[in-house]
Amino acid sequence: MIEARPDAADTTMLRDAVDFMLRGQNRDGGFGSYEARRSRIGLEWLNPAEMFGDSMTEHSFVECTASCLAALAACREHSAPATNGEMTRAISRAEEWLRRTQASDGSWRGVWGIQFIYGTLFGVRGLVAAGARPGDPALRLACRWLLDRQRADGGWGEHYSGCLTGRYVPHEESQVIQTAWALIALLAAEDSNWTAISRGVQFLVDAQGTDGAWPRQHMAGVFFRTALLEYALYRDYFPLQALGLYEQRRRARMDLMTPTLLAADATG
Repeated sequence: MIEARPDAADTTMLRDAVDFMLRGQNRDGGFGSYEARRSRIGLEWLNPAEMFGDSMTEHSFVECTASCLAALAACREHSAPATNGEMTRAISRAEEWLRRTQASDGSWRGVWGIQFIYGTLFGVRGLVAAGARPGDPALRLACRWLLDRQRADGGWGEHYSGCLTGRYVPHEESQVIQTAWALIALLAAEDSNWTAISRGVQFLVDAQGTDGAWPRQHMAGVFFRTALLEYALYRDYFPLQALGLYEQRRRARMDLMTPTLLAADATG
């Protein structure tokens, strides 16, 4: 099979996209939402808004950093050798930022979703994109944090009130979207606790309606830590992504187990 190669126009577009991301990398190695941070001093005291907090200057965010890191890692596979070094340095700096900003309990605080479950999903995604292997201590600590917060019904739930205080507040009931976030992180990190993962998947399956949709629950999006947002499609594509990753992992596990079982049958 002949591998398709990008033509000149595709290469130019790819390079333009890479240049745009590289220009947006902050001095600390992370990425913000629009551009690189320009102010060296805090300006939040000038904020005239009553509902948008921490919005006067750009910051490095775990979601943006992990997403740019994953994009750069993918672009590096299709770029000219002369540009690989620049992308490699940017990826390394972004990975260092992710590791440096991981809390001692293993979590990351998100900004665009609620909140620690969301941030930890992106922290895991970023490290995996940077090449972290399943045994990486940062990944294992993040998974441990998630597993410790699994509810009795197999799901996960975090209350939005914690966004105002910067701490994790458990929800009174499991949330479909946040359960999907936690499962995606555990599956991406190749966590070995298959029982916990299967319980989370069962919660998603049980919560799905007869029409194929998942129920509307509390809002999972947040804007500048204070304004809640409802993204209607979150309750569709995040559970589907989690279930798809689960099925991939399940089949891979079965492929690994089959030779062992066959050998046991042959000797038995």
